[in-house]
Amino acid sequence: MTMITDLLDALSTEYPSVRAFIRIVTTEVLDYLDERRLSSSRSPRLYCQLPLGFQLDNVMPDAVVNVTAKPQLDVQGGRLLIPSDIASNFVLLQISVNGVPQLGGATGEVPGRTFQENAPTIHMPLDRCNKDQEITLTIKSVSKYPRPFAATMVLRVVDQA
Repeated sequence: MTMITDLLDALSTEYPSVRAFIRIVTTEVLDYLDERRLSSSRSPRLYCQLPLGFQLDNVMPDAVVNVTAKPQLDVQGGRLLIPSDIASNFVLLQISVNGVPQLGGATGEVPGRTFQENAPTIHMPLDRCNKDQEITLTIKSVSKYPRPFAATMVLRVVDQA
């Protein structure tokens, strides 16, 4: 702000109309920035994405298992990705954030192929997950043989500033 004031003072003697214009624009810009700062302090902003991995070495046939991961930052869930070479071996039964189901009361099995990396993008706006809380995928194996499971959830990091 000091630099702007110095510039205005320098312009005041030679270009009074430019000085008046700059003062009006500067005031409007500063008011806008103040409003943005206040609005961002009222609610979190989302500013970057990180992957969170889920992995199990062997899931037995017809087994229902929970695969849990703990993010190290405050995050909100986004897109779930299951590699296409294993997606057909699993169905998703539920996604939970800190024990709270996220599929909105939907019942049934969602085929793993729904979340393949080459499938249409499905963004799931899950509840906020604070640092060290758990995100859990409940899956079921539909394979005849034991299979490894792996998935990645693209998370949006929540900024509190």
